[in-house]
Amino acid sequence: MFKPFWAVGLLLLVSGCVLFPNPSGETLAQSLYAGSANEYDLLPPPPATVFIGSETIYQKNYKMNERLVINNGESMIRVKGFRKHNYIHAKMLLEKEITLKSKIEKFTIAPKEYPIFGVLDLRGERFFAFLINAKMLFVTDLDGVVQPFLLYHPLSSPENRVVILSDPVSVSPEGAYMTRVMSFREEKIPATDYEIIYEGIKNGKITLFYKYAVPGTDGGKGSFDTYTYPLNTTMISLKGTLFRVLHANNEKIELLPIQN
Repeated sequence: MFKPFWAVGLLLLVSGCVLFPNPSGETLAQSLYAGSANEYDLLPPPPATVFIGSETIYQKNYKMNERLVINNGESMIRVKGFRKHNYIHAKMLLEKEITLKSKIEKFTIAPKEYPIFGVLDLRGERFFAFLINAKMLFVTDLDGVVQPFLLYHPLSSPENRVVILSDPVSVSPEGAYMTRVMSFREEKIPATDYEIIYEGIKNGKITLFYKYAVPGTDGGKGSFDTYTYPLNTTMISLKGTLFRVLHANNEKIELLPIQN
């Protein structure tokens, strides 16, 4: 009995065989193998290093939902915020060994960082190419998923000219992927630096001393403020963090940070 055409198509799609369908019904892999004699120009790799943004990383002397017992004159909160600058590199990391196998060749790709050798344009899709040896290259999509075809340099062609290996290639393990290499640089001088000190009970009120340090002076310079709260206060918001006041007297205060 013949299976309906749509059922066969669905089976191919679920099994992962249909990679990039086109109007002719060919998969990308099929069309590449059929036209494997065609040469393709590799575009240059991405820039070696690209800045992708900054963020502030905070060092705090407390943790959420951990009880604090602060004596009079001690620091309730000590926070430093350092600027962290993030970068992305023209490299990808393979964490586990993979095997690429065709009918005539087998390549074992060792886990390590691989520079992106070039960018391949196929039917409007872009891929990264990586050197296996002087003549062979393997390929990932832009998400790092290893593709089931190989490239090689024809002897008579320029280095940036490649041909797709005519044999289908299996990737083991299936779904193998690489991740883009990233790095960061953290500034040593804090962009934010402040301290809140407990000063006991004064005039029947909980008294806190705020110290806003000039970055790089470690509290040596800055501005200072004193804040008071009713003795029966049960919640205090300090610099964006909500603390539950468990107990307070002139000798100490007990707090629980509950929400950022």
